[in-house]
Amino acid sequence: MLSDGLRVGGQVRSLAKNELTSPLLGPTAAVGDTMIGTTGGPAADFVVGHEMVSLDEKFRTLLDGRVSWGPVSAGKYCLLQTDDSMLRAFGDDGKQRFEVESPAGRPVGKPVPVGASIVIAGQSGWLL
Repeated sequence: MLSDGLRVGGQVRSLAKNELTSPLLGPTAAVGDTMIGTTGGPAADFVVGHEMVSLDEKFRTLLDGRVSWGPVSAGKYCLLQTDDSMLRAFGDDGKQRFEVESPAGRPVGKPVPVGASIVIAGQSGWLL
């Protein structure tokens, strides 16, 4: 279940609540007015987006593998890595914007947007 709340003093009031069609696999990322997470499928994972205000599902995009890292916010993109060593970027509409092959090992730290580029570091010492 997703829930969005408002806290005033010691009280928390629910502003929106929605049932998930399938459980999230890990962390979520915010891009624009969309909360992005991942869910499992039979042969590959999905990237799913939910409207921040209503929490209604906005999109569900099938990936080409299993998520091994992410999603993580990086400016106007959500980044994630799949088990085929591809680093993929998605917009707040669920459309893939780009993909790049990543060296061995997982990304570490937060991606850093620099102008029109994104710099990301890997645990074995690489930079993309």
